[in-house]
Amino acid sequence: MILTDWLQRKIEVDELEEYFTPSPTVNLLTGERTVSGPSVPDKVKVMVQSMQDGDELWEFSTPDEFWESMCGRKGVALLRGRKIIDATVTFMN
Repeated sequence: MILTDWLQRKIEVDELEEYFTPSPTVNLLTGERTVSGPSVPDKVKVMVQSMQDGDELWEFSTPDEFWESMCGRKGVALLRGRKIIDATVTFMN
């Protein structure tokens, strides 16, 4: 269950690719540089396909105390009106 209090910012559909752009990393043992990270998750793509006029995508994150207790969640929620109708977790600790 995602609460509306957890909504952080609105995400435009055309910025999803940038939002999920993989980031470069360096292997500390070998020094090898690679690009890793998420691409737009299939679940988010399905949410976009199901959007109706007026629907919005929002980034959400649980409050700090969830992260501090190793129960943090971050992701994307689909709002219709003022109600969250779908969501997917894209990061957790």
